[in-house]
Amino acid sequence: MHREIEIEEALDLSNPCFVDVRSPQEYELDTIPGAVNVPLLDNEERHRVGLVYAEKGPAEARKLGLSLVAPKLPILLEQLEDAKGEQLVLFCWRGGDRSKAVASILDIMHIPCFRLKGGYKAYRQYINKMLHQSELPQQFVVLYGLTGTGKTEIIRELGQRGYPILDLEALAQHRGSVFGAVGLPQQPSQKKFESLIWSRIKHCKNSRLLIVEGESKKIGKLYLPDSLYNGMQAGFKILVTDSISQRVRRLIKDYVDSGETNLSQVKTSLDYLTRRLGKQKVDYLQHLLSVKDLEQFTAILLEDYYDVLYGKSIEGPGQYDLIVDAGNFQSAVEKIEEFIQHLI
Repeated sequence: MHREIEIEEALDLSNPCFVDVRSPQEYELDTIPGAVNVPLLDNEERHRVGLVYAEKGPAEARKLGLSLVAPKLPILLEQLEDAKGEQLVLFCWRGGDRSKAVASILDIMHIPCFRLKGGYKAYRQYINKMLHQSELPQQFVVLYGLTGTGKTEIIRELGQRGYPILDLEALAQHRGSVFGAVGLPQQPSQKKFESLIWSRIKHCKNSRLLIVEGESKKIGKLYLPDSLYNGMQAGFKILVTDSISQRVRRLIKDYVDSGETNLSQVKTSLDYLTRRLGKQKVDYLQHLLSVKDLEQFTAILLEDYYDVLYGKSIEGPGQYDLIVDAGNFQSAVEKIEEFIQHLI
């Protein structure tokens, strides 16, 4: 027989295989990181059952659900058996009929499993507690600097060298600022963003430090959880600097070198700067973009937009624990490594 399990116990299992039996649409919005989707009902079927529930009540909705699920039982069972060697943990929205139905099928087939008590809703309550009400266990090493100084590149290099990193821009699918979405997929939901953050922090649970880029409270449409943002504010501060020419080259590579689609997105985003820069300057920037004078275009954006917008957040040199020049990238990484080693 299957057994109900609390979220904390489920997350501490040695080899769990979380199975999300909700619809693909619910799964895409957010799920427990690593969970596989074995939907009892697809998106359209779930909608139909919901309408019947609202119009005729739960008994009629269950009858419809049964008629929709019954033909799919062999396929559902085959999908679940593929993960039979794992510790199966089934969940639906709140630990109700859907996960109970699947667990009953597995009971009949003598396949052991757990059923998550409270379902996905219990998981979300756990995430809210961990990311908004608790203090995170790690101490942060935070990289600050003007746009284009290579902070993200340094963090990813440190990750390649085995240091614990939290790449917020990768998780958020956004680089910040009005051009932050250029060349990137659609941002995840806020719930999924928080799940990805928690998963990464959990992965680094044995590390005393966590390396992250300094960010504002908001990245694109997404907000940093309170415990993360507060931890960053109290962390060790490293300032990354570089020359304007190097920053220009780096931004061109990051934003537009991958093709015409990115240039088109940059062109569209420019219109949002009219109020800040004025129509005359935006028209001139559009002209530079049209003739592909990317160096001058980027230099003007850095000096008149990015540095004005973010420069005020850069404190005096005495406020930082370390200052590195990314003009020599390898040297900058090695200096940060040496700083980190003294903290470990």
